[in-house]
Amino acid sequence: MCNLAKTLISDLRLDKPAQPTGCPSLGPRVDNKEVHTNEGSRVLLAVFILCANVSIIFEYDLTLWSSQMDDACDSLNAGKECEEDGILAATARLAKIAISAAEVSRRASDDPSTARHAMVAIDPLILALSNFQRSLSAECLQHWLVIGLTQTAQVAIYDLALLRSPTAELAASHLAFEPRRIEYLMELLQTCKACRDHALTGDVMSLTAPSMLIWSYCCKILYRLSSITGVPGWDPTIVKSTVDIVQCLEKLAEIAERANTEYKAETGEDTMFAAAAETLRAIAPNWKPPTSEHDNAMVNAADGWNSGIGGDMTMLDFSNDFWMPSAFNL
Repeated sequence: MCNLAKTLISDLRLDKPAQPTGCPSLGPRVDNKEVHTNEGSRVLLAVFILCANVSIIFEYDLTLWSSQMDDACDSLNAGKECEEDGILAATARLAKIAISAAEVSRRASDDPSTARHAMVAIDPLILALSNFQRSLSAECLQHWLVIGLTQTAQVAIYDLALLRSPTAELAASHLAFEPRRIEYLMELLQTCKACRDHALTGDVMSLTAPSMLIWSYCCKILYRLSSITGVPGWDPTIVKSTVDIVQCLEKLAEIAERANTEYKAETGEDTMFAAAAETLRAIAPNWKPPTSEHDNAMVNAADGWNSGIGGDMTMLDFSNDFWMPSAFNL
């Protein structure tokens, strides 16, 4: 889906710089007379937001910010042909912050020896997010899409606290960061809880691929946080008492069932939401956090934060079954 969206951008030449660099050997550069329309700006930003969500969740093919996207945001904010233009520009810039956090995570994954330094990027990224939020109006901050992208950015940023060098030996300077790491993990827990609340209080229209992608990602984070044992300062029971993942998935299945009932009354047949509800109910029991000694055997604190969950996680992965192709026909 993202590849098709990117192809659309290329075919429409929306990624073409306003003033492309010419080749001196071809003679004087001719000024570019092409005018980018608001429609083109909307398409460019919408594709970036979509691809950013997929890039963050699946750690795949990060879509980097470009000067064309800056121009598109400025154009929509200046023109504001409709209220949604400002919302689209705001969510695009929120996605940019989230992608910046994902870049840090990607570099740490490519070079595990740098993972212990990833947490240093959290405060600057949170500051950038806070400064941008202060620039938005109260009405914009309450828009469901802005709330969702804000939570996506927060999750991507605080998720960096889960990264840590695989070596068991840490210098004293790095051990000093451990109390701060626990604070970040608590913020990550509360952000995942807020994401849960946002998903469960929404209506049928909120059951979109981007919003469900970040919620599925939060489920994995919550499971991981509830499975970490033997780490000073971290109590996994806090997670279990804060969010019941199984119950959340069952409630989400109820929302999908109501959506199917609503659309079935119009079409006369079951919709993709029926398959979504069935899938959710089937996989929900798999997300019960470990409680017995046998379950905790999956978790080995000596493996470090990056390997907080051992064993086969495929039984907990519903991204290919529910959120993506088979249920949503994407």
